[in-house]
Amino acid sequence: MQLHISPEACSSTGPTNDRQRQIDRARVGFIVRSKFRKATRGRFLGYLWLVLDPLIISLIYLFVFSVVKSNPNASSILLGVTMYRVFQSSLLKGLACIRELNGGFKAERISTSVVLRAEIAHRLIDVFLQSVLIAVILVLAFGTEPLDGLIFLGIAQAMGFLMFGLGVLLSPYTNLIPDLQNVISYGLRLGFYASPAMYPMARMEGFHYRVNQYNPFAYFVEFGRYLANVDSTFLDLNPNFFAALVVALLLLTVVGLRRVDGLRWRMTTWS
Repeated sequence: MQLHISPEACSSTGPTNDRQRQIDRARVGFIVRSKFRKATRGRFLGYLWLVLDPLIISLIYLFVFSVVKSNPNASSILLGVTMYRVFQSSLLKGLACIRELNGGFKAERISTSVVLRAEIAHRLIDVFLQSVLIAVILVLAFGTEPLDGLIFLGIAQAMGFLMFGLGVLLSPYTNLIPDLQNVISYGLRLGFYASPAMYPMARMEGFHYRVNQYNPFAYFVEFGRYLANVDSTFLDLNPNFFAALVVALLLLTVVGLRRVDGLRWRMTTWS
């Protein structure tokens, strides 16, 4: 494999040998473990917090709803809050990935493919840890079919990957215009209460319902509720819009990931 450097980009060409592939796999593993070490911050329970945190947050909101309203649907809240955390964290991780485009290595340039593989692997593992306990609870405590529980995990993974890709696409703009980061942050906070996270779309009406018909998160979470046999309007939503939405997000993800190599090459001109 040869490294070609030009004014526009820095790219690797040619076949890779077994030794190079082994080194790349080791680099991917190092980057993923490094990200999780930063997330756990040396706490005693470590990785267990990555699994427990979504459940604890969901239980807090369930308690609040129990006080405010006498008949909350526990499974709907657990599912909605967990899905929104996946939605939010994936988008924010995509926005932040531009700050770690060398994977934590300081002494050498790591290939873009290694960095992207590590970022995607970390995102998939993180989403799994956030959603697996909720899936188990839905199956064991609320009677959800095991196959539907697995499909729920797949929905969470798909949404997390697409939102991460969208974040990567937007990351250069938030780096050039820092105010956009605040706009997105406040938008996500507002979206938690305005979207069907703590309550399903079946309890919305009028303008609130119509707006959420164009909300990407609504389609994923309502599909999850449909699988869990709780209040869901998924079958009432527009399937053509959902299909177009998924295709559009997938294309944006591909574009965003393909631009990463050029972004790495231009980063020094932004400092």
